[in-house]
Amino acid sequence: MSGSKLFADQLVAAGFIRPQVLWRGLQLGQPARSRWPVILTITASGLLVEPLAWLQSLLWGHQLQRLAIPPHPVVVIGHWRSGTTYLHQLLSCDPSTATARNSLTIAPQVALLLKPLIRWALSTGMSTKRPIDAVPWGPDDPQEDEVGLARLTIDTNMAGVAFPQAYPFHFRRSVLSSSRHFERKWLWFNRLTWLHDGPGKTQLLIKNSAHTARVALVLKHYPQARFILLKREPIACIRSLVQVKQRLAELVGLQPVPAITTQVEETVAAHRELLQAFEAARALIPPGQLLELNYNDLVEEPLNAVHRIYEHFALTSWEEMPPQNAQVGGGSGGKYDTKTRISHISWIPFNHPDAIPMYKKLEEMMHKTNRRHFGFQDMAINEQAQYTEYPEGGFYDWHMDCDLIMKHEPPVRKISMTLVLSPETDFEGGGLELARPGQIMRPKQGHAVFFASFVMHRVVPVTKGLRKSLVMWFGGEPFK
Repeated sequence: MSGSKLFADQLVAAGFIRPQVLWRGLQLGQPARSRWPVILTITASGLLVEPLAWLQSLLWGHQLQRLAIPPHPVVVIGHWRSGTTYLHQLLSCDPSTATARNSLTIAPQVALLLKPLIRWALSTGMSTKRPIDAVPWGPDDPQEDEVGLARLTIDTNMAGVAFPQAYPFHFRRSVLSSSRHFERKWLWFNRLTWLHDGPGKTQLLIKNSAHTARVALVLKHYPQARFILLKREPIACIRSLVQVKQRLAELVGLQPVPAITTQVEETVAAHRELLQAFEAARALIPPGQLLELNYNDLVEEPLNAVHRIYEHFALTSWEEMPPQNAQVGGGSGGKYDTKTRISHISWIPFNHPDAIPMYKKLEEMMHKTNRRHFGFQDMAINEQAQYTEYPEGGFYDWHMDCDLIMKHEPPVRKISMTLVLSPETDFEGGGLELARPGQIMRPKQGHAVFFASFVMHRVVPVTKGLRKSLVMWFGGEPFK
C-alpha cells in the first residue's frame, strides 16, 4: 500500500477525532512512543476541522435538536464478523433507506458542512478496498455508527482498538456498559445520519455489533425498533475478529499489538460476554421485533435472506416504492437539479420473480455486444435496472454514466444500455444524442442501444407525450 493510501485509510478509520475526545482517551491509556506518527495524524486532523465543527453546530444545531426521525429503525446486530457488514450493504441498497456512510462517519462534526468536499476527497484518496478485509468500498458505502461515534466520544468499542493492550477494559466500559455521555452522542448521531442521508427516504438503518449488548438502550429511545441478529459459528467469528483487530491496531492503534494468544483469549471472553448480554435483554424485545438470521443462509442465498427480512417486518419493498424524481449524481451525494434532469425513476429488484428472466436475457445481450464491439474485461451486472419516465418537458442534459475518477468505484460502469419501452407514437422528441451535438437516435420500441459509459450523451427534451425506457449499466473492476 502506498504512503498516501495508508494515510487516507488512517483518516477513514480514526482521523478527525475531536480534540476533547482524544484528550480524554490519553487520560485513560498510555500511548507508545513508536506510535507517535499515528497520534500526530489523529491530533492534527482533529484540530484542523475543529473550528468548522463549531460552525456546523451553529448552522445546524437547532435543526438537529428538533429533527424527528423514524421511530422504528432497523438495527443490525450480532457479533463482529458474523455477516453484519454484508447484510448492511445489502439493506442499504434500498433507495428508501438512510444509513451512516463513510462520508459521514469519517468526520460527523463537519459532515454536513463539508459533504461535497469529503466525498471528493474520499473518492480521490481512500483505498478501493477496506484495509481490514479487502471488501470493496467507497465514500457512499455504509458504515457502522460506532466508527462515527468514536470521533465524538471515547466511550465506544473503538477505544479498545486505539488501546489494544487494554481491550477488555474498554470493551466492558463501553460495550457492556453505556455512559450518559455516550447515550446523548448516539442520539445526536442518529439525527445527524437522518439529516445527512435521509432526505426523501422513509426508513433508518443502523448497524452496530456493539448494540448487541445495548438492546435496552436502543429500546429505551426506540420502542418500535426492529432487530436483526446475525449468528455464526463462534470459532469463525473469533478467528476473523482477531485478524481484524490486529490489522486495525497496526493501522491506527496507539499501542503495540498484544501477543496472539492474549488476543485470542480476550476475544473469546468478549464473544461470550457480548452474547450473554444479549440473552439477558432478549425478553425486552417485543414480539415480532426480532429476526434471527444464520450467517450461512445469508451468504448462500442473500436475496432470500433480504426477502425474509422484508416479509417479517412488513417493510416496504423496492417494487412498492413510488417513482422518484431523478437525481443528478449517484449515492447519497446525488442532488435534484431540474436544470440538468427532469424524469421519474424506479428500480427493479433482482429477486422479483418477473425480473429474473429479464436480467438473464440482458446479461446475455451485454456479453454478446461486448465480445463483438467493446472487448472490455470483467463485465457483469452490478446494479439494478432503472425504469425511467420522461414526461412532456422531461430531459437529461449532457453527462457521462461513470465518474472521471474511477478509483473508488468498483464496480466501474463500462457499458450503458437504453431500451425504449414506449411506442414511437406515444411521444415526440426524447431522442438519445450520443458523443456530439446533432447525432440523435430514436430507437424503436423494444430496441436497445449499447454504448461506452464514458461517452457523453443526453436525452433531448420530450415535446409531447410520455417516453418510457429501461436503463442498465454493466461493469466491474477499474480499467487497466
